[in-house]
Amino acid sequence: MKLSQIALVVALSAVTAFGVTKYTAAPAGPATEAKKETRLEQVKRTGVLRCGYYLWPPFLDKDLTTGEMKGMFAELINEIGKQLNVKVQWSTEILHDQIPTDLASNRYDMLCGMLFATPTRAREMAFTTPLLIHPAYLFVRADDHRFDNNYEAANDPSIKFAILDGEYSAIAANERYPRAQKVALPQNASGPELLLNVSGKKADIVATEAMTYALFNKSNPGQLRRVEGPPESIIEASFPLPLNEPAFKNTIDTTMTYLHGTGFINKLLDKYETTDIKFLRMPKPYIVKEGSNAP
Repeated sequence: MKLSQIALVVALSAVTAFGVTKYTAAPAGPATEAKKETRLEQVKRTGVLRCGYYLWPPFLDKDLTTGEMKGMFAELINEIGKQLNVKVQWSTEILHDQIPTDLASNRYDMLCGMLFATPTRAREMAFTTPLLIHPAYLFVRADDHRFDNNYEAANDPSIKFAILDGEYSAIAANERYPRAQKVALPQNASGPELLLNVSGKKADIVATEAMTYALFNKSNPGQLRRVEGPPESIIEASFPLPLNEPAFKNTIDTTMTYLHGTGFINKLLDKYETTDIKFLRMPKPYIVKEGSNAP
């Protein structure tokens, strides 16, 4: 065989070997990888909706004798479980600043306690169709009138805000009163404890919602007062869900919309309202023409 022919054979053999190696050693592509189970598929497979929760009476509380969860959130979440034909499991008591990580790591399926839906939170987690529109206010000691109709006076280095990291009290204080000092409570603290820091003079002021104040005032009458002026904010309140789980979000959203439409949520809000505290309902998704027979 001529030298030129031998060289051609060697070259063709090398090309063939390279091609075989290339196509047999190539890593498995996305089409061959195991499909990751979605959160909705997991809930349907197990028949269980796992709840992260925080105790915040009267919205959510726990019977220390029986372990039963009670309050407005418990009634609503249990109804969601009933509608979806799954068991609700109150599996994990949470720390507020760990909620996004918990949801992303599948520690629980949803947070079964409403939060104010803020842009800061929306970067890290999804939110359901809102339960209601919820005002927050500023609260101070009964003899303190420094901030009445002058909220900007609270944005001062001499002023101390009571906060709970990851909770709305911290978001409000950090965003709108950045110059003020922040007095943080332990992560397992409750709403009334925020107010207790103010009445105990560890802090001067706190931003929170009216129902928490009403519960505190019932046990500690006359110690605190609401700062005169409009609400500090008025924000939609919803249940947090993991990001990037559209099918699961659609399922919970649809159930929430259904419970608004059937009147279940409206009756639930009626049940937990007090003489002094009225909830702001979500606007109806329709307009009734004057003189029509529509509801």
